[in-house]
Amino acid sequence: MAAKRGRTIRREQQHADAKLVRAREALEQLAPGADAANPIAVESASQIEVRARAVRCPVCGDAYRVVEHEAITTPCGARRVVAATSPQCGRTRSIYFAIRPALAN
Repeated sequence: MAAKRGRTIRREQQHADAKLVRAREALEQLAPGADAANPIAVESASQIEVRARAVRCPVCGDAYRVVEHEAITTPCGARRVVAATSPQCGRTRSIYFAIRPALAN
């Protein structure tokens, strides 16, 4: 059997990489913060941007940069939404948060 050409190997790797990115994006849609119904719970508003910067882009793996942070009202209740962009690949997304103060002991 003949060895694969370099172009064939690169094309197969590109397909595998694209498949991995699609799987990571699908996983991202199931993770907390992907929508208003499943927000990331924080104790105060000061934690929101710190937590948003800790989220990684599924495409390039870089940390997101916060572009905008606003309070909204959804059918699920009051939420904070952060518009974030990956500085490396330029991908944008919205990350949802809910402020839930810690209960006193």
